[in-house]
Amino acid sequence: MISGAIASLLNVSAITTLVNDVSPILAPQDVTMPYIVINESATPELYKKGFSVLHHELQLDIYCSKGKDANGGFLQAETIATAVKTILLYYAGTVASHTIETIILQNETPILDNISQEARIILELKVRENITEIT
Repeated sequence: MISGAIASLLNVSAITTLVNDVSPILAPQDVTMPYIVINESATPELYKKGFSVLHHELQLDIYCSKGKDANGGFLQAETIATAVKTILLYYAGTVASHTIETIILQNETPILDNISQEARIILELKVRENITEIT
């Protein structure tokens, strides 16, 4: 799964000083805000004898406490989103045994959940991964 590689890219001080956790699929139950959760799906690019490219669709959810700043938590969430985009957008290289050709931002959506008191920014990313051809 590419989400582990993305979590590795985000395991740098520019991110870890801003969030308490970066988790693929589910955040730990005891983690406090702010934190990032990464979800993914993948589609192979088909060729006659198999495939050598996977197109991943990632969703990064950045959760922050609504009462954290005067802007309902969105100032903190936007600061984290900017740091994440600086690291990920147009990244190309090998990380955690995954050869990533590029990462592109598809959509960015801010959400305020009044029930949970969470400010959230959703980043939707496309990741193109080059893999060994399967015959």
